[in-house]
Amino acid sequence: RPTCSCALGFTGPNCGKTVCEEFCQNGGTCIVTAGNQPYCHCQPEYTGDRCQYYVCYHYCVNSESCTIGDDGSVECVCPTRYEGPKCEVDKCVRCHGGHCIINKDSEDIFCNCTNGKIASSCQLCDGYCYNGGTCQLDPETNVPVCLCSVGFKSQRCDQKENPCDHYCQNEGICTLTAFNEPRCKCSTNWSGTQCERPAPRSSKSDHISTRSIAIIVPLVLLVTLITTLVIGLVLCKRKRRTKTIRRQPIINGGINVEIGNPSYNMYEVDHDHNDGGLL
Repeated sequence: RPTCSCALGFTGPNCGKTVCEEFCQNGGTCIVTAGNQPYCHCQPEYTGDRCQYYVCYHYCVNSESCTIGDDGSVECVCPTRYEGPKCEVDKCVRCHGGHCIINKDSEDIFCNCTNGKIASSCQLCDGYCYNGGTCQLDPETNVPVCLCSVGFKSQRCDQKENPCDHYCQNEGICTLTAFNEPRCKCSTNWSGTQCERPAPRSSKSDHISTRSIAIIVPLVLLVTLITTLVIGLVLCKRKRRTKTIRRQPIINGGINVEIGNPSYNMYEVDHDHNDGGLL
């Protein structure tokens, strides 16, 4: 099958189409290179290989409006909020977290800072820390950091601190006194105002000995009471036995002795009265 070798500026199976046909956009002028490729010369406001991009739209960051100098230089027309060669700088950054107010009449911005003042800019630490906190800028990140006064906490010192927070150590239990002061109840092995030091060994042995005394003393008293009751019962029984007194008379002028237990009663026998007489 025959093929066509096109002349410069033409293309297609039959060389019936020009190389520059509908190639350049937005009024760009097309020329053909030595390699039979199209090349566009764009109008000053446009750019791109086919002049398809509006210079102001792609060159200016926050604006679609610009002017083109005779030498082809581009100058962006920035909105009130932005500034810089390409409108790349946001003026509201100067407020550092304060409310940014755009004044269209003066084509500038004002800041309503966190401390309540209106100014062209705010300092990072202006009104940042509450309740008397001291603001410092982190040297590495340039972020404000608050050193809170006593009784307050959080990033901006806007929360009241609980006196018991992190006060007791080693699992001590914290309670507040009537004067809102923290007090720690330490576990067995710890002592100190904040349960910060180990409890002395003697205190543990004293505790054990105190418990032992509390157990031994009642036992001794109970044993003494039982012993006293037993002795009392024995004595009562002996007294009952001594009530029956046995008498054994002795004749021939002897002495009649009545023997009881535990005492002895002695009686003299009447010499005129005897049953057996003399042997």
